[in-house]
Amino acid sequence: MSIEIRTLRCEELPLLTRLFDYNDVNAMLSSNRRRMESGEMEIFVLFADGILTGELHVIFDNNDPSEATGAQDTIPGVRAYLCAFRIHKDVQGRGLGQMLLESVLTELHRRGYCEFTIGVEDDNLRARHIYEKHGFTEVIARCTETYQGDSYEYDLLLRRDDQNIYDNPAFFDGYRTLRENPASANELVEKPALFALCPDLHGKRVLDMGCGYGENCREFARRGAADVVGIDISEKMLAVAEAENDCANVRFQRMSMSDLAQLEGRFDVIFSSLAMHYIEDFAALARAAADHLLPGGQLIFSQEHPLTTAILDDTYWEKDADGNILHYRLTGYGMPGERHIHWFVDGVRKYHRTFSEILNTLIAAGFLIESVTEPLPSEETMQAHPKYKKSLHKPDFMLIKARKA
Repeated sequence: MSIEIRTLRCEELPLLTRLFDYNDVNAMLSSNRRRMESGEMEIFVLFADGILTGELHVIFDNNDPSEATGAQDTIPGVRAYLCAFRIHKDVQGRGLGQMLLESVLTELHRRGYCEFTIGVEDDNLRARHIYEKHGFTEVIARCTETYQGDSYEYDLLLRRDDQNIYDNPAFFDGYRTLRENPASANELVEKPALFALCPDLHGKRVLDMGCGYGENCREFARRGAADVVGIDISEKMLAVAEAENDCANVRFQRMSMSDLAQLEGRFDVIFSSLAMHYIEDFAALARAAADHLLPGGQLIFSQEHPLTTAILDDTYWEKDADGNILHYRLTGYGMPGERHIHWFVDGVRKYHRTFSEILNTLIAAGFLIESVTEPLPSEETMQAHPKYKKSLHKPDFMLIKARKA
């Protein structure tokens, strides 16, 4: 059996009548065409030996009131809603549905999506089992929907993966513009602080977690590292890293930091630049980092300052009538957990941890804390770029240097 999985073209919409008995075919054609042409939806289809055998609709921005779920089933660029998942009755039970679902999830990951919702009715135990097997384990809403005159009641399930927001095109373009700015906080504050903590790397094996564009890997090699491995979840970031950092002793691997335990090899030094606050299970990552360090090895990382990750809304600063910053409006510091922010796109997910949680987690993983720094812009930087004076109220970054006990 030959299998082809692709997106359906508008002129092929009449084929869908092979998989579902529509009460009003013209209404289906009109609605689906509108949503496809607007970019609100794509329909992924599976052809077996040239015959339409399966379909799975992916809604990227759900504005259709007839499909209101009572919960936020889509977040543009972050969360997609999967629906109308059908396999022809003659070939059910042969694994074609799972093949289609896995192919669609892979494609959405490639585009930067990390959260997925799907509905399942109470009596469809087989579908529920398949969805749970594929990570749809959290019920976030009980929903009622009317389609083609028929009503459906179902659980809305959520699957959450490590966020790959850097493969979102809008986010990637915005981030690249920021990082290419020589006056960015990364260039003027974070990088100097990170490399100030860097030990002698001559002959050492180095791992860079969340390596991004790979420029730090190139610098580690320039400083004498014998072997440098950079890991990152983003295909787009790694494509830039490969293109811009052609060093014989530097190699890149697509991998989430959360999967560090699966990485082969041990290292003298593990670095991470501004990625730790994206990791949900910091304790597991700390243990995995300790396991991958040679005796006496060091973990050196920067992250958003805990006073930054704490904030519960977008009102960061208290200002006077002229717009001058008076002080930082701290909220939620003692409430560790997930945060969602708008940064180039909506729904960017990060995690807040208090100072004590961060330090105690590292200690529990077997690390000795050697240094904690909260770098501020230099006087020269604040004179040249007055916006950085706000860092005197609240630093942007925190850096930690720890040694494996």
